[in-house]
Amino acid sequence: MCKPRCEVARRKGAWKVKKAEWVISAAEGFEPGSLAMEINGGILGMASYEYTREVAVRRMPEYLAVDMVMPGADACELARVISRSRLNANPVMLALVPRGMMEVSKALTRGLGIYALVQKPATGDELRKTVEKADIRDRLPCYGVNGDSITGILRQIGFSPARRGTRYVMTAIELLCRDMRCVKSMSGSVYPVVADIYGEDKTRIVQAMRRAMDSAWSSGSPEKQYSLFGNSIDECRGKPTLTQLCACVAERLRSGMEIDK
Repeated sequence: MCKPRCEVARRKGAWKVKKAEWVISAAEGFEPGSLAMEINGGILGMASYEYTREVAVRRMPEYLAVDMVMPGADACELARVISRSRLNANPVMLALVPRGMMEVSKALTRGLGIYALVQKPATGDELRKTVEKADIRDRLPCYGVNGDSITGILRQIGFSPARRGTRYVMTAIELLCRDMRCVKSMSGSVYPVVADIYGEDKTRIVQAMRRAMDSAWSSGSPEKQYSLFGNSIDECRGKPTLTQLCACVAERLRSGMEIDK
């Protein structure tokens, strides 16, 4: 089997590879079909766990499909490692499951954020169809980012957990941690997903989030707000935008930093 271009680059001591839309590590039971032309060297064959992890972290694919069992580890361990890697964008992950292992695999992958289990034999067209409706909520979660950690920061700067808008802000921040590139398109990629999660209109969701932020800035500690946002708060602007709020809190959570006491 031909070695993928990324492996050739690694042997030469350099990682001159482009970001891939797909990275697939699969043994028998997978036929890429027309998808192989789009992957551009991203099919690894039955690669080891260490090599698959290295390629996935380096190339930051949109979609990652791996065998449920790989030499040295499994898809569950790879999902945990990627969640801890603080990538700019976590992939939508699929696990390719041998026949007869579906129920066991469902139990093993529960709570890890793996988007779907695909039974082998599988084809590239099946994988493409599986992910065609995936959005930011279907990417692997960012390790350590949860309701408690988000609430901890928001409370310090004045947000009330009882407000409906605060819950929407928390959800938007958690989603943004999965794909920080969406900070440039919050209205198109994050807020619609928040609205869908809560069954509300996007406009009402954003209005409730802004009201919660206005309330926090009128009742919270200016010192702690400045500690988080620095020079983005001044006499003219008064407070950051909703996007700046979500981005700053998401970066704090991803880096594990706390607000200065």
